[in-house]
Amino acid sequence: MLKINDKLILCNELKEFAAKETEAAIDMISLFNKKGDQTIIIHSWREGGSEIKLNDIIYIHSIKSNCFIHLINGTVKMHRRGISFYQKLLKNKVFIRVHQSYLVNQLYIEKIDSDFLSWVVLRNNEKIPILKRYEKLISEKLKSTIHSSN
Repeated sequence: MLKINDKLILCNELKEFAAKETEAAIDMISLFNKKGDQTIIIHSWREGGSEIKLNDIIYIHSIKSNCFIHLINGTVKMHRRGISFYQKLLKNKVFIRVHQSYLVNQLYIEKIDSDFLSWVVLRNNEKIPILKRYEKLISEKLKSTIHSSN
């Protein structure tokens, strides 16, 4: 039999669950083609909507279940989705998974650098770590991108 305190705890847990589900439903993302430019729209119930061209994204960095979208103008947009979500969304686009926490736009890769570790060096001289298991895939994708652009 539930006591009054148990009912209050259960009620608070239901409210918290409902708030999280509502936030997830409102916190959506979509991808569409606008005047020939691939654009990503991030909708957040806290911040409203942001429209971002895919070519303006340098890389996406994930920390736990939050992604930080780094743009060419120096701004960073935060979205409450894991990197796997973005990897699926941006499949067959110019983004490469180089690390468990990073998706990089191939258009901004300057070179691959290796010392003790391997790195993707971006045009802005930032270095993004590469996991060994992704090295071969990255090299193949970059070669195919170079060949298809020639």
